[in-house]
Amino acid sequence: MIRPLGWRDLPTLYRYRQQGVFLNSALLATRGTGLIPSVLSAVLNPATGLITWVCKEACDEQPLMGQSLHTVSSPSSRVSFLAPKDGLDSPSTQKLLEQLARQAGQRGAFHLLAEVETNSSIFEALRRAGFAAYARQRVWQWRQTSQRSRGPNGWRITQFGDLPRLQALYRQVVPEFISHIEPLNGRTSLPGLAYYDSTGLIAFAEIRYGGHGIWVRPYIQPDLKDVDQLLSDLIQDIPDQRSRPLYFCVRAYQPHLEPALEASSAIPSPEQTVMVKHMAAHHKLRETFKLTNLDGQPETPLAHTSRNAYSSGDIISHASTKNNR
Repeated sequence: MIRPLGWRDLPTLYRYRQQGVFLNSALLATRGTGLIPSVLSAVLNPATGLITWVCKEACDEQPLMGQSLHTVSSPSSRVSFLAPKDGLDSPSTQKLLEQLARQAGQRGAFHLLAEVETNSSIFEALRRAGFAAYARQRVWQWRQTSQRSRGPNGWRITQFGDLPRLQALYRQVVPEFISHIEPLNGRTSLPGLAYYDSTGLIAFAEIRYGGHGIWVRPYIQPDLKDVDQLLSDLIQDIPDQRSRPLYFCVRAYQPHLEPALEASSAIPSPEQTVMVKHMAAHHKLRETFKLTNLDGQPETPLAHTSRNAYSSGDIISHASTKNNR
């Protein structure tokens, strides 16, 4: 049985409060590892986009919980957590993930994303539920070190007029099949910083704030040499830090960033695999209709092919997505 979490589940939630497996690195960095605040905020305010489900089958000794996050107008939902971690080898985990995907599709999302440690046991559970790997990443916690002298320019808060340049740099840095899943347009409302030099925009960073930390996602031109100076300036220019730790998310397609973070004594997390489950795929549907009877001629059936129909639950590979464009 799968149902939305209710007040009667609070005792179970309390038992699971330190037993969650977190699959959203930004949420983990900004809100911490406590399940209770996240779940209660979803119960009290459904508009947050956090939805929690409880799954309990006859074969399970304890119920499973899972939560997803979907913001308005975003093309993707994200799995926030699964719990308890010692019960996720149950077949019910797949049913729970299917429910999270179904709910995401009903809210208008095209993808359900999850970030999992590559060597984690939950990796195989996600694969069995229809998730496919599409990127690798590592989260680095920045250590407070002595500040370097600043470069000639500085980072500034992004403005609406920066959007065309942000999109151009995003296309330059991010592989096409990943930008199809994570389009920049879905995240332009996030606060961020941009860095210009005499040639134009050469870097920008998405910033998310939370009570437990600040999550930073930098995008920097791959041919730049003085990346460590850029990151050092970024550290000093992020506003409203209030001594909160900084977490830098670096994808494998930006390998030039990791040496600079390593040189700064930043602490890396284990490698994560970013996975996606597609809720919809293009189908060709054959639809017949008849022409109006003209001058006594018999009605003629015609076939019309629609390329805009969607079928919930279909899984498409990244290769086929790219080839069908």
